[in-house]
Amino acid sequence: MVSAFGDTEKPTSWGVNATELAYWMGDWVKTYDLDGIDIDYEDFNAVWSGDTTEWLIEFTQALRERLPQGEYLLSHAPVAPWFCPAGGSSYIEINNRVGDLIDWYSVQFYNQGDHYLDCNTLLWNSSGTYPGSSLFEIRDAGVDLDKLVIGKPSSPGEAYSGFIDTETLASCVKQAKDNGWNGGVMVWDYPDADKEWIKAVRAMSWPMETSRNSAEDAVTGGSDDEVIDDATDVVADDTTDEVVEHMVGEATDVTTDGVADNR
Repeated sequence: MVSAFGDTEKPTSWGVNATELAYWMGDWVKTYDLDGIDIDYEDFNAVWSGDTTEWLIEFTQALRERLPQGEYLLSHAPVAPWFCPAGGSSYIEINNRVGDLIDWYSVQFYNQGDHYLDCNTLLWNSSGTYPGSSLFEIRDAGVDLDKLVIGKPSSPGEAYSGFIDTETLASCVKQAKDNGWNGGVMVWDYPDADKEWIKAVRAMSWPMETSRNSAEDAVTGGSDDEVIDDATDVVADDTTDEVVEHMVGEATDVTTDGVADNR
C-alpha cells in the first residue's frame, strides 16, 4: 500500500480538485501494482472550518471508481478528535455517507495534547476537550468497531504526545478485544516499532507464539533462530502483503489484525 498526504499536504486549503487528484492517485496505485492506498489527510484548518467533509467524500468516491472494492484496499488515518460529533468537519458524517467504501480507519490517538494516555480515555471516556472520540464512543456513534484500528507512537520521541508504554498499551488492547473489538494496532513508526515492540503489544491479545506455531509448520530447514525470524516476519505482516512506498506522504505498513506503521 501507499500512504497519501501527511502533515505537509493541505489539498482542500490549496483548492485541489478532489476527483482529479483521486483519479491520478488511483491510476498510480494500478501502475505500480500496489494493494491499495491509505489516506493520511491532515489539512487541519480545512477540517475545523468545516470544508473537509464534502471534499473527502468526493475524493473517496472517486478513488473507488479507480480502485474497485474487493480488488484494492482503501483506508483512512484520521486523528481521533475528527470523530467528535460537533464542530468542523466530522468523520462520523464521512463514515455515514461513504464508510462502506472504506476498509478501515487507522485512528491517530496521539499528537492531541494530554489525551488518550490511559485505557479509560483511549477506550471508553475521552476528555471534555474532544468528547466522543475514544474507541468505543466512536463505535457508539455508528462506526463499525472492527474498522477501528488503534494508532499509537512507538516511543515518546516519535510524537508530540500520546505515547503509552507497551505494557499499558497491551492491557488496553486486551481490554478492547475482550469487549468485542478486533481491529488491531497501528504504530508510528519503524524502526522503533521493531519486533520486540510488536511482540510486547500483542502479548495479551494476539501472542506471537500462537502465530509462530503456524509459521514454523511452513518453515523447513535453517536454524532455530531462522525459524523465529521467519515466524516473526509472518506475524508482523499479518494480513497485508507489503511495505508501502512513498507517494505524496510518508511510507506506511498496514495490518488490520496486528500492527501497522502510519502517521
